[in-house]
Amino acid sequence: MSNATAFNAPLHPLDTGKKTFGCRNPDPGNCPNRDNPKVCSRVRPDKICWAPPTVWTKQFKKLKSKWTSTRV
Repeated sequence: MSNATAFNAPLHPLDTGKKTFGCRNPDPGNCPNRDNPKVCSRVRPDKICWAPPTVWTKQFKKLKSKWTSTRV
């Protein structure tokens, strides 16, 4: 199942280039860490994903620059 909406959604204050609030994986069914309570947002009480996909760093920068440019 695709998660493209979440991948492209505006940043959450807890999102960084190395972690996300909620699942941002475009294809969470193929995530090797899905359901791992140490890293998966879907099973952690704090909803933090500590193992976003490798493409997340690039997407984070893109979303951050988009958000920054709209605030000026």
